[in-house]
Amino acid sequence: MDSGLHSSLPVRSLALLLLVAACRFDPNGVDRSAPHPDGGVTILPDATTPGPIDAATVHQPDAPMSMIDASPTDPCGTACAAAGGVCTAGACVITCPAGTCNGGTVNCPPGIPCVVSCGDTACAQGIDCTSASSCDIQCSGTDACIAGVTCAGTSCSITCDGDSACHDGVACNATSCTVSCIGDKACKDSACCGGGACGSSCTHSSGGCCSCSGC
Repeated sequence: MDSGLHSSLPVRSLALLLLVAACRFDPNGVDRSAPHPDGGVTILPDATTPGPIDAATVHQPDAPMSMIDASPTDPCGTACAAAGGVCTAGACVITCPAGTCNGGTVNCPPGIPCVVSCGDTACAQGIDCTSASSCDIQCSGTDACIAGVTCAGTSCSITCDGDSACHDGVACNATSCTVSCIGDKACKDSACCGGGACGSSCTHSSGGCCSCSGC
């Protein structure tokens, strides 16, 4: 055999070993070779080589706070607060102790049930509950709601209990009206339901009035 061939075999073997070693080397210390069925070596893909991205595994950034807080504001809470009340169980509750809520007409917010309570000389400019979905008005005390009460909606319950309570009259234009005028000159100027007499839905005592023409 040619001596040149013998001398080149070790060099070729050494080169092959260096090539295999280089293929198996990974700067991260990972052995990327695996046994091959025929005794050879299979070089595994580099761990740093990007592959297909599974969208389900990609971390999505948290939604901005502006998106989290984008839900509509509770209409009862917003409108009721503007009217000076507190939203309770979906109804706007406006409470006026004696001598308060006299700066103007007490206006119930539109589209929601409204509950108003006024004490002695409170709500002196009257109550307007014509835009609410339903009304429950309590004018309890001398001169309570003295300028009168108007209401509408599906139902309206008005109690004027005290001397001259709701003195300037009650006008109920709701689908269902219940009016009570108790006390001297309570509802004195008038108490009408839907523009007509309240009939059995209006009760009076101690000088209270249940007449459209006044008493």
